[in-house]
Amino acid sequence: MKTVSISAKQYDNVIYIAENIQSDKARESAYEKVKKLLLNDAKNNSKESA
Repeated sequence: MKTVSISAKQYDNVIYIAENIQSDKARESAYEKVKKLLLNDAKNNSKESA
């Protein structure tokens, strides 16, 4: 089974539409994926500045 959600937001004259589909076979949630990407990016940036 897949979970599907669609959301729309309007900012000024632009409408943004986001469609989210999550499979029951997913190993991580979108939140977990984005968190991991941000933490890895921050870690890589701190290594480069050192």
